[in-house]
Amino acid sequence: KLSGIIWYQGEWNVPKPNRYICQLKNLVQSYRDLFQNENIFWYEVQLTSYVYYNEFDFPSLQNMRYAQQYAASIIPNTSLIVTYDLGDIDSPYSSMYPRRKSEIAYRISSNILKDIYGYSFLGTGPYISDWSSSVSLLVSVDTNATIT
Repeated sequence: KLSGIIWYQGEWNVPKPNRYICQLKNLVQSYRDLFQNENIFWYEVQLTSYVYYNEFDFPSLQNMRYAQQYAASIIPNTSLIVTYDLGDIDSPYSSMYPRRKSEIAYRISSNILKDIYGYSFLGTGPYISDWSSSVSLLVSVDTNATIT
């Protein structure tokens, strides 16, 4: 029985993050319909930080990450695997493809163990839960998440 799907994609959707939310919602539903299981867990891997060259500008990439986070919050049984902090600007393969794959795999497996097998002690990576700015910047990180 299929219990979960890992989705590690999104960079080509950066220019159109609003469309991505609807498309992802439809994609998740199509897989759930295909396998006749409305409870299949969906694990969406966030885009990491990378050098932007001419492909995408920084605000578009930030909007895409927000779209990924929002989609994960409105689609039932969906988790966002946070990877923003795992970017690798020195990767010989391109900064879009970080070498820290084992940390990404750890976060994916932690979510699977939590959602499917009921473990509750594992974290998923850092989430910024709130921020404010005046003269200085104050960032709050969700205490239920762990940074590996």
